[in-house]
Amino acid sequence: MVIKIAKTRAASANDLFVLEKTLGVKLPDSFRDFLKEYDGAEPESNLFEIDETNNSGVNEFILAQLILKERALIENLSPQAFPFAFAEGGNYVILDLNGRETVLFWDHETAELIQLSDSFEKFLSDLQPFSLDDVKLEPGDVGEVWIDPDFLREHADLFYESEDDLQNNG
Repeated sequence: MVIKIAKTRAASANDLFVLEKTLGVKLPDSFRDFLKEYDGAEPESNLFEIDETNNSGVNEFILAQLILKERALIENLSPQAFPFAFAEGGNYVILDLNGRETVLFWDHETAELIQLSDSFEKFLSDLQPFSLDDVKLEPGDVGEVWIDPDFLREHADLFYESEDDLQNNG
C-alpha cells in the first residue's frame, strides 16, 4: 500500500458471514484480510484516477456491517456488487464480484459505473497520496466559487487586500 491507513477495529466474523451470505459470493481473501485490520478506516488524503481527465479520492472505507445498508442506496448494481468506500463528492468505490473481481467508481450524478481496477488489491496499490503540488489549474478552469460566509469572515485576509475591500465586497 502506498498510502497510510491507520489500523482500526477488525470486522467481525459474523459481519463477513452476513455479507457473503447476502451477496451469494465468497469475498476475496485480500478484501477479507483488509477488513480484519482496517474496517471503517479513514486513509490519509489520496487520489485515484477515474479517467485521463478526472480523479477522486477515498474519504473512508465503509464498515463491513454497513456495506449492505449503503448498497441499498445504489440502483442497478449487479447482485454481487457492493460499495466498500466513500469517495469524494458523494460517490462510491464498488467491488463487483459478478464473474470476476472488478473495482468500479460510481458517480452519484450520473449513476455511471467506471472500471478502476481488476482487483481490490490492485486498487489499494494504485491509491496515491494527495499533494497540492499535483493540482494544476489553467486560467479559466474555475468559473465561480461559493465560499462559506463564516469561513470568509474568519479568513478575510486570504481574500481581501484591505479592510476597505472587505467592507465593499463583504
